[in-house]
This record gives sequence, C-alpha cells and structure tokens, in this order.
Amino acid sequence: MKSGNIETFAHYSHFNNVRLFNNALEQWLLDIHQNKLLTKSEIIALKQLSKFACKYPGVSNVKIGTLLSACFEKGKEISRSTFERMLRKAKAIGLINVINTMKNGRKGHNVYVFLPYSPVTDSLSNQSEVLKDEKIEVLKETVNPSESNNKNNNKRTIALDYEFVSDRVPQEFVSLTKYIFNDFKVIEKLWSKVSIAAYKHCYENDPTLILDIGLSSLKQLIRALKVKQVRDKYAYFYGTLIKKFQDQYFKELFILGESRQ
Repeated sequence: MKSGNIETFAHYSHFNNVRLFNNALEQWLLDIHQNKLLTKSEIIALKQLSKFACKYPGVSNVKIGTLLSACFEKGKEISRSTFERMLRKAKAIGLINVINTMKNGRKGHNVYVFLPYSPVTDSLSNQSEVLKDEKIEVLKETVNPSESNNKNNNKRTIALDYEFVSDRVPQEFVSLTKYIFNDFKVIEKLWSKVSIAAYKHCYENDPTLILDIGLSSLKQLIRALKVKQVRDKYAYFYGTLIKKFQDQYFKELFILGESRQ
C-alpha cells in the first residue's frame, strides 16, 4: 500500500467517534492490567499512540520518532524497542493491526489501526498450557483491517510467549529459559522458585548470587530433561536450588570460621 496523508487511511477506522474509541481502549486496558499483558512502559507507549489516533478514531500514521519525543516531553521517556515490543504484543492479542506502506519503492511509515474490543480473558482461559515450541503467527503477518470485523467475532488462541514475562524476572534468566519453555507462565513460575529458595536462606538481598544460582540450577534442569525423565520440572528445579543455596551458606560459614582462627 502506498504512503499518504492520514485521510488516505480514514476508512480503516472501526469507530464512529472518539468516545466509542476511548471506551473500547478502556476495556482493552482493563484486560491488559488484569492479565499483566503489558509492562508499565509498554502501556505508556500504547496510550501515547492512542492520542495520535483521534482525528479518525483508532487510526494513526504517526512517526515513531514523533511519538517517542512526545513521551519524553511529558517526562515519560520510552525506547524504540519498548514501542516495537508493545506493538508485537498488541498485535498478538488482537488490539492493533499494523499496515505497511510503500513510498517511492521503499518502506514508508506504518499505519496503526486500533480494533474493536474483544475479551482477552476468553482466549486466555482456553489455554491450560501453551506448547513449548508454539509461535505467535500473527506477529509475522499484517492483517487486512477490512477483514478484522469477522475475525474479531471469533475467539482467538494466543500463545503468550517469553515476551509477556514480567519485568521482575531478570532478562538473563528469560533468555536461557525461553529456548526450553517458551511460555511466560512457566518462566515466571520457575523464577518464583528461585526467589522462594533465596528467601529461605536469607539471600533475598543478593541479586547477583540469586541470578547465578538460578541460572546454574536452570542449566542443571535442562541437562536432566535431556538425559533422563523428570516427572516434575518444578520440584526438580526447586530441589536443585535448595541444595545450591545450602552449599553457598555452608561455604560462607566455613570461610567465616577460617577467618576467626
């Protein structure tokens, strides 16, 4: 599609007025908050994008640089990668469609089309467990907004992968875990085991040690999964963590005893 003024894309709007657009966005945001689908900075990016989608409700062709500058001026600085990550997640849950345009044979500015509200909880509740290797196909394609009305009436099956993991989980841990368990729930549950084990051994204020033991225990779990049957990955992982934290504790006690002699 050729680039053009925003008027060129006005027909993609799904809302008769700004009030209806804002109502739909509020419903989307409620689901996003309840299911923790976006981080705080990604929500800032989403809200800022919506402010550039009012002339023709729900449609924007704002440049990323303009949007980032607007956030900076309001004291809510976000990065380009945060904006792009927000878009991937928003596309995955059916909130936004991205239309690629061309100008003089080259890629032009994207057009962002907000879609009518469709309960995210419907699709989430249908997923008891996401397959490890399943990908979010919608992230790699541009959906034709003219077909979105029919598609949005159907329940979606969304694979919530590592990009939906909470910011509380260190990126190093996510990067290693995602190759085996590409499911945000599994990754967060594994990290919770790390936090619990650290707290029980009074290491909750030593993030470097917590991460080191978490990563080494995760590698041991991965090896165990490859060479033998592990009936309960969480139990195996937690048991490994407990042993490693205990070893660290006794190691420090030994060093302390040696220093007093």
